[in-house]
Amino acid sequence: MNVLFLSTIIPYPPVDGHSHRTYYLLKHLAENHRIHLIGFVKKPDDWDSAQALSKFCASVHPFLLPEDFSRISLGLSLTQSLFSSDPFVVRKYLHPPAQAAMERILRTEPIHLIHCDMPNLIAYVRGDSSPPTIAVHHDLEWLLMYRRAKAEPNFLKRWYFFQQAKKWRQFLPKMERKTRLHVVVSEVDRKRLEEASFFHRPARVVPNGVDIEYFQPQPSIPTEKMVVLLGGMHLFQNADGAEYFLESVWPKIKALDSGIACLIVGQKPSSRRLKTLAARAGGVRMLGFISDVRPLLARAGLMVVPIRIGSGTRLKILSAMAMGKAVVSTSIGCEGIEARAGEELLVADTADDMARQVVEVLQNQTLRLRLGENARRLVEERYSWAKIARIMEDIYREAVEDFYAS
Repeated sequence: MNVLFLSTIIPYPPVDGHSHRTYYLLKHLAENHRIHLIGFVKKPDDWDSAQALSKFCASVHPFLLPEDFSRISLGLSLTQSLFSSDPFVVRKYLHPPAQAAMERILRTEPIHLIHCDMPNLIAYVRGDSSPPTIAVHHDLEWLLMYRRAKAEPNFLKRWYFFQQAKKWRQFLPKMERKTRLHVVVSEVDRKRLEEASFFHRPARVVPNGVDIEYFQPQPSIPTEKMVVLLGGMHLFQNADGAEYFLESVWPKIKALDSGIACLIVGQKPSSRRLKTLAARAGGVRMLGFISDVRPLLARAGLMVVPIRIGSGTRLKILSAMAMGKAVVSTSIGCEGIEARAGEELLVADTADDMARQVVEVLQNQTLRLRLGENARRLVEERYSWAKIARIMEDIYREAVEDFYAS
């Protein structure tokens, strides 16, 4: 099958949840299909990253958005979006040179299916005259914006995010005529999308996954009395979770066991409040971006995921599970992962519960090993990228067959 794959990123190197999912799906899908990728680099010196994908994609077409390297362009685009009925990211990514490349590929290649790897990219699709199109929702954007607005203390920002949530709810139903199927990453998100009644057709689930060969248990590395938080701190939900952990949970942990250390790992830890909390906390280190987190995860006694805002699923949890690590998470943090609380991970939604469970896991080797072994077994059975790519292939076939049958 010839697939035109539209993405908001060039997913190499895979450094976060979005790029991991896109990279590994592309890699496995390319084993059986010809993939033509259109995506966006984030800065001018990232062009070489696109060439790495040429090893398995039939063609790669990278573009650079002015908003990603010019504050003037970003400010102008944000201002213009205030007067548009579409969400900001729809306008941002509707890039005329990328549109021209898409039209050229459709003219010169026998494309059987268009894969929009984020819902805002549906705006590129012409409609009934295009090949069948599927849209993937890594997150439920309107829900993410709504949760962000509720957590935002600044009035103007809160108003802006509420407006974005409203615009998403208006935008998505208009896109139904352009799409054959919609894909979400969890059963939880599928139910929410269907309850929102944006589309008449039921959504399909293609879960997130993990490279179970790359992330493996390393029993030869001694485990330390250390908890690790992992995630890009430039993302509001990660920074908010880390701030909540340091302010509300960490003092309780230290009161129960002063020998526990904490490591925060993630790119662009720019929040002034987060840096201040980490400096005052005692026993906390912030490392910024680390290209290979496996040695740190191997040393850590557990991963904690104190996320309070978001949707979709956290690939960092699957990475920790694949390494046989215990995980303590909020309910929102582990949403969409089919793990049983008390068996493959622990769930804590209050500061007291999270502190108690972190200390219990670090002090109880039997519990820690049992959680880690169960977690590894779970990802082997359900979350390897090879298995997940086959699910996506089935959806490709369903979309194409349904298109031509109608």
